[in-house]
Amino acid sequence: NRRYQTLPSARLIVNLGCGSGSFAKFYPHPAVVFHIDQGKSPRTGYPAFGVSHKGVDGFAAAVANNLAQVIIHADVRDALCRLPSALFDLVVCGQLLEHFDARDCELLLAESWRILIPRGILQIDTVSCELGETIDEHRQHFTPDTLRELTAHFDFRAVILESFADGCGVWGVFQKDS
Repeated sequence: NRRYQTLPSARLIVNLGCGSGSFAKFYPHPAVVFHIDQGKSPRTGYPAFGVSHKGVDGFAAAVANNLAQVIIHADVRDALCRLPSALFDLVVCGQLLEHFDARDCELLLAESWRILIPRGILQIDTVSCELGETIDEHRQHFTPDTLRELTAHFDFRAVILESFADGCGVWGVFQKDS
């Protein structure tokens, strides 16, 4: 995905709603990526979780190994609450927010803000309501304006915010303002 190429270099990343983990394939920089998804692993029956790393220093690899023991078998909301504050450079939230109600979206954004370092980056892509379509499993839909408003409540500043796929999705890169 060409959009991942525009993200800044980050040593420690949380990938929420990771699906198959394609983010790690497309992200061009060395990093430790914590993959967390609501979907259940077919092997364990627990929520999906994994850690991948490429070309990182000893500190980042050690953090990955220690934290991996803490959050295995946790859903996205629970996993975020277990992560340490102000440690991560980047939180990627791909095709996830639309699956949560407004209260859980606020929790996800508040916890993302908490775990990010000062001036850390939150990347969100989500489906858009611009087409007026409703999918049963989606509890919310976003436009660039509603996503900007939601993230601003948590002191995130939009760096990039655009519609994509003929209005079917919204891509945003937000910086923690502190």
